[in-house]
Amino acid sequence: MKKWRQLYKIEDLKPGNHLCCIYETDEEYKSIITSYIQFGLQNNEKILCIVEDNNIETVLSYLKEDAKDIDHFLTTGQLSILSVADLYLEGGNFDPDRMIKKLQEETVKALHEGYSALRISGEMSWTLRGFPGSERLIEYEAKLNNFFPKNECLAICQYDARIFNPEILIEILETHPLAIIGTEVYENFYYLPPHEFFSENAPEKVLEHWKENLHWRKEIKNSLAEKEILLKEIHHRVKNNLMIIYSLLNLQSSYLEDEKSREIFKESQYRARSMALIHEKLYMSTDLKFIDFGEYLKTLSIELLHTYATSIESIELEMDVESIKMDVNTAIPLGLISNELITNCFKHAFPGGQKGKVQIDLHKNNSLCEMIVRDDGVGFPEEIDFCNTTSLGLQVVNSLTSQIDGSIDLDNINGTEFKITFKNSNK
Repeated sequence: MKKWRQLYKIEDLKPGNHLCCIYETDEEYKSIITSYIQFGLQNNEKILCIVEDNNIETVLSYLKEDAKDIDHFLTTGQLSILSVADLYLEGGNFDPDRMIKKLQEETVKALHEGYSALRISGEMSWTLRGFPGSERLIEYEAKLNNFFPKNECLAICQYDARIFNPEILIEILETHPLAIIGTEVYENFYYLPPHEFFSENAPEKVLEHWKENLHWRKEIKNSLAEKEILLKEIHHRVKNNLMIIYSLLNLQSSYLEDEKSREIFKESQYRARSMALIHEKLYMSTDLKFIDFGEYLKTLSIELLHTYATSIESIELEMDVESIKMDVNTAIPLGLISNELITNCFKHAFPGGQKGKVQIDLHKNNSLCEMIVRDDGVGFPEEIDFCNTTSLGLQVVNSLTSQIDGSIDLDNINGTEFKITFKNSNK
């Protein structure tokens, strides 16, 4: 019994692969065909892209939008855009054996021309138009599974779910080892190898596969539950270890008489605390991969207000933060950035206990996020270049902003405002 089903990426595909692509939108079709062809060009593979006559210009526009040098590959012959009549319907009819022989000839030709393999992209909507032989589509797809493993060739057969009926698509799934659903590539556990598909007891083989998949799903569910418990324990231990560091720094600072040194220890304590809070939020959440960074900011800001503000009553804290999911790789550096900027507001913006307001915003527009930390205090010193400073805190901010591929802007009119802009692909 297979215990794991691998999730592939388009760039992982290699000669011998035979995929069906079942798509529901033009955007899905565009995404798959452009990336599939681009990776083939990068791999020095010869590419035959077979489309309906009325779709050739559309596909060309997709490719030119994605790669400006596509005309070069068309000129050299590495890429050919063909109509279905050029390949599938020679003589006006479709013959699976003739088509497979043609693929074998084209593969040999591509290798002789110096290419590493032949890559096929075939749009299959033509089979719905009643051409002679099109009723042999499923036979053709099944026979291809004897061809591809023995030849330096790979193919994606594209099926528009908006026009193919479910009965056909079920058979399509049974005849492709790999399947693209939407834009994700999966090992297809509904696939039947040719010797089973063409056997007299094919229904029994289908039943065996379905029973196997029921066992597999249970194994996966149990395995995921075990990993979830383990991951919670890891986050819990990391949080506890960071809080031990926090406590040790606090204990050590009590032996220091120099106020400046004690302040350095205190800053280090809260850097550890800001990271510990991330792991605390994760192990207490049902989603162990992502943290609600809006909620995290609220908790962190209130803790820092009570720690650093000389007079809590004199500072107004306002927050306008969205609930944005972030993974650990983004949340930890952004948490440290937040810690530094918010701490600076409470420590430096309102000297002598003067009144003021600290505003923290977090918003997302598509994949772009923006975090703003502003105050209406004394303002950032004009003589200091925040991008080139001896301040450890600002060095941390600049370094970690680069780590998350973000940008940072300063506005010191009517106080201080730092704006961090960065990409976040999580919804």
